[in-house]
Amino acid sequence: EGAYEPVDWSRCLSSCATTIGGNRSGPVIYVESTLSETTVIDGFIITKGDRGIYTLLSSVAVQNCRIVHNNTAGSGGGMRLDHSFITITNSLVADNTAELHDAAISVISTVAIPGPYSRVRIYNSTIASNRASQGRNGIFCSLSACSAVNSIVWGHEGEDFSGHMYSATYSDIEMELAGEGNISEDPRFVDQVNGDYHLRPDSPCI
Repeated sequence: EGAYEPVDWSRCLSSCATTIGGNRSGPVIYVESTLSETTVIDGFIITKGDRGIYTLLSSVAVQNCRIVHNNTAGSGGGMRLDHSFITITNSLVADNTAELHDAAISVISTVAIPGPYSRVRIYNSTIASNRASQGRNGIFCSLSACSAVNSIVWGHEGEDFSGHMYSATYSDIEMELAGEGNISEDPRFVDQVNGDYHLRPDSPCI
């Protein structure tokens, strides 16, 4: 848990930043074999890793986090989630890159690894401006289920979602994904080029 005021140690999610930098030497946060108990990652800037978060056979809740400027030679620059149950709440996954595929989030289940199929649920979050060298810049679900609610998925070259079993409701999806309450309108970020993904007062997402 991060984002504490260093003077009196009160929590200040809006203004206090606790940064974990990966120094490009591996995933910034790696979680393995925690299916029996949920690991909570709350209030961090997770950056400059070979992947931001990597989970394997785990149950993880990511909340109030900024997962930005991570890069991998493989897939899943922002997050790679293998055979895991994940919730992402009030978080930003942006400006991550991958040399292969799935720059933002790679949600994987394979027959080679025994265990449950992955399931990812995204709430009140923004997934934006991630880039992969060989396509699939947004969220990719392989034999997995991924859903987004009240979220923004925008600014990817190619599809925002791809693969198997993905859905969204009450969200702004650039690829015009069908779903109750969905729109496909410019979210009007304050300064997308320089990484400010707050919404302007005239944003249709407010």
